[in-house]
Amino acid sequence: MNYRIGIMVAAVIILSGLTLAFPSWDVGDHTRWIVPIHSEAQATGILRAAAARGCEEHIRTDRFISFNCPQGQPPTPEAQAATQYVLHDATTNELIRAREVHGGVPQGAFDGTGVRVAVIDSGVDTDHPAIRDAVIACVNTTGDANGCEDSQGHGTAVSAIIAGIAASAGGGETPDSVAPGASIIAIKVFPDNGDPIYSDDIAAALLLALSLDPDIINLSLGGGKSTLPDCDASGDPAVDVINTEAAAAGVAVVVSAGNDRFKDSISFPACASSAIAVGAVYQRDQGRVQWLQSCTDRQTAPDRVTCFSNSGPALDVVAPGAFLLTAARGGGVAYFHGTSAAAPVVSGAAALLLEQELRLTGQDLLQTLSSTALELGSKENQDRNGDGRIDSILAAEYVAAHFQPCTTDGDCDDGNLCNGTEQCEAGVCTAGTPPACDDGDACNGAEACDPSSGACAPGTPLECDDGNPCTDDPCAPAVGCVNVDNGTCPACTPAGKGRCNCDRVCSPRELQYGACGDCP
Repeated sequence: MNYRIGIMVAAVIILSGLTLAFPSWDVGDHTRWIVPIHSEAQATGILRAAAARGCEEHIRTDRFISFNCPQGQPPTPEAQAATQYVLHDATTNELIRAREVHGGVPQGAFDGTGVRVAVIDSGVDTDHPAIRDAVIACVNTTGDANGCEDSQGHGTAVSAIIAGIAASAGGGETPDSVAPGASIIAIKVFPDNGDPIYSDDIAAALLLALSLDPDIINLSLGGGKSTLPDCDASGDPAVDVINTEAAAAGVAVVVSAGNDRFKDSISFPACASSAIAVGAVYQRDQGRVQWLQSCTDRQTAPDRVTCFSNSGPALDVVAPGAFLLTAARGGGVAYFHGTSAAAPVVSGAAALLLEQELRLTGQDLLQTLSSTALELGSKENQDRNGDGRIDSILAAEYVAAHFQPCTTDGDCDDGNLCNGTEQCEAGVCTAGTPPACDDGDACNGAEACDPSSGACAPGTPLECDDGNPCTDDPCAPAVGCVNVDNGTCPACTPAGKGRCNCDRVCSPRELQYGACGDCP
């Protein structure tokens, strides 16, 4: 199979409950304005005036309308630029508790320094102050004349969620990246002219990325729909590379689950068993939100799964993926939505863990992030939430407990003598050899190991006598109890049909109607 691939960004058309002041800032070749509204009649007048000035509506709520306007052109004569605006409730790093990890809780301060994240996307704005220092390589696979520069803004937004720095932009807000010390390897696969790309294009980009020695690969893209195990057997070329070459290299591949509102499946190649498939949740209460994908969240709250986020058995974890402030093409900032936004949050969280312990493989990271995720709702709803929303503190504690390098054999001892004596070899704990308690004789019961002493305790011998005088019941060491006819009881042989209790004792009724000898 060779699916058409798209980027996983969600667009919002109506929302309410978001509290903002009303700034303006440059985004690419236009200026974004936020204008307060107090009535529907006023909103109609503002929309008419803004359209006459060449402005396009961006987001509308019951309290404000944001516009993208030509630079230097306000949406209305009365519009005034504010100096700052404030987002309330949790930010991404506060919700997943990455900020504490940046500050040294619980295992030391980590910001992703030294970790290389390949972002296969639409390129990157290499001049953006928030991410220009993080980009260490930029490769163009499209043939576009502008090289790997990002004409769509998608790859720029994704990269800045992973590794953007606190560079001043617009009204004073800055990208809130998860791993600001990480490095970005940008690989441009989406051409500027919007021509479609397919799974084999992503497979080729994955192989190219692997040749550049990344620690993590982020794919905020996908197409089609599938679930495990059909996905792995589908022959999709990108899935095959993730499950073979990337897995063999120990590289984590983080993939957005898709924004198609699927409740029983996710997109290719997120469905690959070796991928970390990511769905989207809200990071704050946004009130009522209607998305262009024609679904509406009538209520929103931190950790509530967005209505557009794909889900199913192949979904691994969820992360903030709605109203993330990140870098915009051209030097500004913008809101970014979709599982495209959630995937780089997980890539950033993985980068923090890799700085803590660089030997972690992709499967180690999947295990760590999944097993420490915050469960959302009931187990019955796991397909919708995956294993839950990632938590950086719990993940760091898990790595410290399970993957930290050892110096002595004592560092590896788990206190259980029944699994052998663990040893430290070249900084890695190796498993011991469990004692062989089973003597192979089924007749003396199942021998058990005492974890505190490591000694083998005898089992309870089998009691084979079934109380039937017609059989002998010896015990065979290889199989346990067996029943052998001792020949002391007559068989019920008369012709006829009836019921027989097979105890080899012929009752008058059985002699008349049954055939005891035919019973097993």
